[in-house]
Amino acid sequence: MDYCSYGIPFLPYTYTTKNSHEVVEELKTIHIDEQMKIVTLNIKVLYVNLPIQRILQDSKFWLSKHNNTNTTIEQTLQLLETILKQNYFQYINQLFRPEKGIAMGSPISSTIAEIYIQFLEELYVKQWLENKQILYYKRFVTDNFIIYNQNKTNEQDILNHANSIHKHLQFKLLTEKNKLINYLDFSIYRNNNNIHL
Repeated sequence: MDYCSYGIPFLPYTYTTKNSHEVVEELKTIHIDEQMKIVTLNIKVLYVNLPIQRILQDSKFWLSKHNNTNTTIEQTLQLLETILKQNYFQYINQLFRPEKGIAMGSPISSTIAEIYIQFLEELYVKQWLENKQILYYKRFVTDNFIIYNQNKTNEQDILNHANSIHKHLQFKLLTEKNKLINYLDFSIYRNNNNIHL
């Protein structure tokens, strides 16, 4: 399973994975003890719930961090705002413009989603990793894989925190069942503090 992304030059892709093979290879190097638990978080209905104003702010953050000139940043944001605010759909011969979200079939939608999600990861995931609340984190599009330290956090706190980031952005949490959990196109089984794939 490959994540076909054209790549956005000003995004770091710190926590994303291109495919399941990459995750499998990384997991082979991780030793986890009984205090570590595995969960997956899936973002529910992402595109139609993306906050447009927030995306514009996040885009400015990434463009500034990438040392773009003020003119480049301003022109890029103007173009992006024009694209995002021209989001219309037709239903029974009437046109509607939603207050939030982006078109699911638009060629730019995956790029917009990446800008937003990578900003959230920069704010929250980075902090969780630094505080050792989570040991490992990877994301493939909207599917998040997390190994966390249950001495420092728990699955409900992770879910509550994720769901509190934005009122329209909600996550579904899946936990290990009998030390087994599925992620993308493979299964992970824990036995004697080792991960088996």
